[in-house]
Amino acid sequence: DATLSNPKLKAPITGVSGRVEYDAIERRLVISHLESRLLDQPMAVNGTVRLAAPVDVTLAIDGTLPIEVLTGWLPPEGPIQDIGGLAVLDVDLHGPLNAISYAGQIHLKDAHVRWGTLPHPFDHLTGLLVLRDQRIEARDISCSFHEEPLTLAATVTTHGPPEVSATLGFPRGQLSVAGRVTDEDLVIDETTVSLNQSRMRLRGTLGRTAERVSAFQLTGTMDFADASQLPFGLLPRLEAWKLAGAATADATFEGRLSDWRAAKLRAR
Repeated sequence: DATLSNPKLKAPITGVSGRVEYDAIERRLVISHLESRLLDQPMAVNGTVRLAAPVDVTLAIDGTLPIEVLTGWLPPEGPIQDIGGLAVLDVDLHGPLNAISYAGQIHLKDAHVRWGTLPHPFDHLTGLLVLRDQRIEARDISCSFHEEPLTLAATVTTHGPPEVSATLGFPRGQLSVAGRVTDEDLVIDETTVSLNQSRMRLRGTLGRTAERVSAFQLTGTMDFADASQLPFGLLPRLEAWKLAGAATADATFEGRLSDWRAAKLRAR
């Protein structure tokens, strides 16, 4: 048995055993039944790695990954600040490292993600990620945000700038999003919030870091009876006012989500 470590890896890889053969003529590693444990979770790898430029891989990965061991690879100024939980992997990788293709499934178990611009993490993430060439589908995902239960179905295409199409369900409504991810922002092409009698539309840019300025426009009709039913406790004090009727909104927001009280808000 062997042990492997990396400065960015939160825990060492232990119990490494199996067979690795090197073909000097082909400059190829052949990996057979390479098994190991990471934070006492099992992992197995089979396949080949061609070491000539460009490096090319054909690998099958099966096992359970403790997600928190990857925190060392999160960019300090990136949008994701913390991750954890378990990911059960059944994934095939093939192609050159600079344009690798993937297929398989990842089953999330009680995972969590903290997005830098949001005040609370997404907790108790459970569900299935299906990987296809240049495409990731999130199926039957459930989680909570500030103790509010949520469901998620989404598709992300990774060919070129990533494009996102997602539907987020919460107890009293639904949020649908279509957008694109750039190096600095999440560009919201169309977002619709549907409550009992209310329909709101949102367009703009959402900063991927806490200090990045976000700017978006909100239009639509809000029934006051729905206002206290917004997800995540956004307007918890409105219920006491017993408001009735409806209002048509046309508002713009510009500022940092980490300090939204200081942002510019215009409405009519």
